[in-house]
Amino acid sequence: AGPAAGAAADAAPRNLYLSPPELEVAASMRGRGSAGASPMVAVPETVLLSAHPHHIVVDQELVVRVVGPELSPAMPHLLGTKLGSAFKLVHPSGNSALSPQLLLRDPYRVFVVEPLETSSTAPPVSQLQLHAVSTYMQLDTLSGATQQQEQGQAAERHTAPGSRSGADGAAVAQPVLLLLARPRTLSDEQLKAADEACNAAGQGR
Repeated sequence: AGPAAGAAADAAPRNLYLSPPELEVAASMRGRGSAGASPMVAVPETVLLSAHPHHIVVDQELVVRVVGPELSPAMPHLLGTKLGSAFKLVHPSGNSALSPQLLLRDPYRVFVVEPLETSSTAPPVSQLQLHAVSTYMQLDTLSGATQQQEQGQAAERHTAPGSRSGADGAAVAQPVLLLLARPRTLSDEQLKAADEACNAAGQGR
């Protein structure tokens, strides 16, 4: 096989697997309507992430593992930090702590977060509105202390940093939360209406 085969495998597109409600959310944020009714849909990772350049991927501990290209210049130290250490929750009000349970309570819920610190040399990011999507991803990009820690652990178990190994030693995808984010455009009144619609939909299911 050789290096060429390895490079081809690395370059092969990876898929994110989304259920219809989550895929519908991703489509509606781009103004494309409903996603259909398949029980699970494979979406190329590059397509979905490039369509949402402010995206954030966090692991099960809410550690930031991937940062979108439109967000990373404004928050250069975001990678490897806890989500709650980098953002405060603005909406819904009354919830002071970001948690997986809160983010995944309903795939249609709109959240608004505000960065606690941004770079003074990049275009400012004031607030982001986002939806949380539960999916799987191969995590192989980290930086700083988190990367060093992962590298040390990976050396002990002989796997790539940020990944887990299957029975054949190959890296496997890990469960993550994909935060489909964009700069806030919704007013307080619109957020309230979205909450009411989300609550009504939840009662109807």
